Amino acid sequence: MVIARLLTVGLVSATLSTSSAQTGGLPTGKIVVLGMHVQWADGTPVETGGDNYPTDVYVVDANGKHIRNLTHDYPTNYPIGRLPDGRIVYESVPNNRMRRGASRIFSIRADGSGRRRLASGKGELLPELSPDGHRILFAHGRWLYVMRSDGTDTRPVARFGSLGRRASAQQDEYDASWSPDGKRIAFVRDFETQKAYTAHSALYVVNADGTGLRRLTKVSPKVETTNPTWSPDGHKIAFDEYNPLPTATTGGSAASSSEPSSRRQRSLDCVGAISRALAGVT
Repeated sequence: MVIARLLTVGLVSATLSTSSAQTGGLPTGKIVVLGMHVQWADGTPVETGGDNYPTDVYVVDANGKHIRNLTHDYPTNYPIGRLPDGRIVYESVPNNRMRRGASRIFSIRADGSGRRRLASGKGELLPELSPDGHRILFAHGRWLYVMRSDGTDTRPVARFGSLGRRASAQQDEYDASWSPDGKRIAFVRDFETQKAYTAHSALYVVNADGTGLRRLTKVSPKVETTNPTWSPDGHKIAFDEYNPLPTATTGGSAASSSEPSSRRQRSLDCVGAISRALAGVT
């Protein structure tokens, strides 16, 4: 059975819904899955504990009768989502045994034809589709970018990476989310000083075209902000705050803990300055 064959390739996880009414052209009864190879190209086992293993993107019948490998690549390929025309978006990242190089964002038809490169850059780009599927948010260096889903009209939206001099030139992980209407992006901007590690962050919102940037929370040396999430109506943003470097006094010295303390969830309709910031979101 084909599903059994795919399972022997490695870990399988469904990533897209199967209804033809929801897939924008993807045939009814087909799902897109990620398959991780259990062996490298030279036949040696894929070891555990790394980050990027060789994977491929597959389209599989829900009944397991047919399977199609869309990528046939040696890098780490993982699906991101689907476009309104049914094309599948995925990112291709050099795996652990490849020389460090550019990651690429592609779109491809469900039959494996018409692969189109949308963007490329050093480090993981971590693309996210807008709710309507017409635009793609991704990271490059310390900046967030937005492009059309066909790869055109790419523009920088906001700087999210650390603004301190100790920041790494390659800082590609980001914490952001699209508003439900796809018009705005909530994101976390990191800060860092030249002193002993004092990273901290604050919540921002920006229009998808890069205009209207505004900070919604205070910048505090002892506060990390994470996980911005929009309410369904787009009027509120929930997020987490915590102290990244809690300390405990032991014999007159301070000992750091690896576990964040005082973590709390908040939304922009709380009290004080936060409720005033809500005016910048609605």
